[in-house]
Amino acid sequence: MASFWNQLKNKIFGKRLQFAVGYQLPGEMNRYDMVDLIGQYRKHISEVFFAMPGDASGRVPVGSRKGMSVEEADERLFADLDRLAAMNLPGVLLFNSSCYGGEYGSESLVKHVAKSIEEAEKHIRLRAVTVISLPLAEAVKKSFPELKVRSSINMHIGTIQQMSLLSKYFDGFYLNRDYNRDLEHIRRVRQWCDENGKSLHLLANSGCIYQCPHHHYHENIVAHIDEIVSKESAYKGTLAPCFRMLKDKSIQFWVLRNTWIRPEDIRNYVDLFDTIKLATRESTEPEYTLLAYTTEKWNSNLLDILEPGHGNVEGMPLVINSRFPEDWFEHTTHCGHHCDSCNYCKTVFEKVSKIPQAFSMLS
Repeated sequence: MASFWNQLKNKIFGKRLQFAVGYQLPGEMNRYDMVDLIGQYRKHISEVFFAMPGDASGRVPVGSRKGMSVEEADERLFADLDRLAAMNLPGVLLFNSSCYGGEYGSESLVKHVAKSIEEAEKHIRLRAVTVISLPLAEAVKKSFPELKVRSSINMHIGTIQQMSLLSKYFDGFYLNRDYNRDLEHIRRVRQWCDENGKSLHLLANSGCIYQCPHHHYHENIVAHIDEIVSKESAYKGTLAPCFRMLKDKSIQFWVLRNTWIRPEDIRNYVDLFDTIKLATRESTEPEYTLLAYTTEKWNSNLLDILEPGHGNVEGMPLVINSRFPEDWFEHTTHCGHHCDSCNYCKTVFEKVSKIPQAFSMLS
């Protein structure tokens, strides 16, 4: 009966937007206590995803930026998971490193994952785990049959053929972000997922370059940043490939070619995905992201709500979200990403960009 009334309410008033939000330790990347912030937006949040301290997960390991030991970071994380559980929020635990190397499929890695799940479940109800390793997916399904296993977005799975090949390993898939602006493709994938009992998940605010040739490499850099900075580097400046490339003013308009979805357009995706994920684990201003997507409106610098945002790339102008043309969504979801023969994004970039004079939120 409750399900019937919820469906009826959704038809009359529109489905409420709810988001999956990434956890970060208090003060690690910003001034916020992330749990307090999540509490303020609780009605808009359906789950919280997190990695265990010390684990490589496509992001800087939890606690390392604050110089915390794994034990210290564990203590704070578990206390925060208790607080999230008190809000009746489920968790999604990440094992999405693309660089397990010699540990891939090892007994020690499987035992580490099992122990991590058991520890996390003492503090929060886990809805799912997100993995990148097929042996891990198989091991989790065997040892924790009640847990849903989702493919990591770092696997770049975006087609029905790929999902069919991996169907026995995963209960749900994070869609390759490069397909975010192809609604017809998404609808076909959604239909296949429905017919095969799979969930489908979206990452809405990725700032990553469309079809970036350095994507996997960049994920490895971030996951191993502690090891990298401990060594003398022969490479001057940032190691992040996209930040280096976008210093070239002639290609800065490429930030519009990417895979992000404007807050004003997110409503078009709510019926196509089971969850809409907001990247906030490395955001310096996660409240901007939550505010923008929950209100479906953002008038300031679009780069402030993306991860990575590229707003601090040398010479990068502000991208004023309120200046986008009315045909933006219609055009970019039907253009087929034929960027080699189209100047639409370059033309729009000239209209929406602004050389910063002060802090972007005041612009």
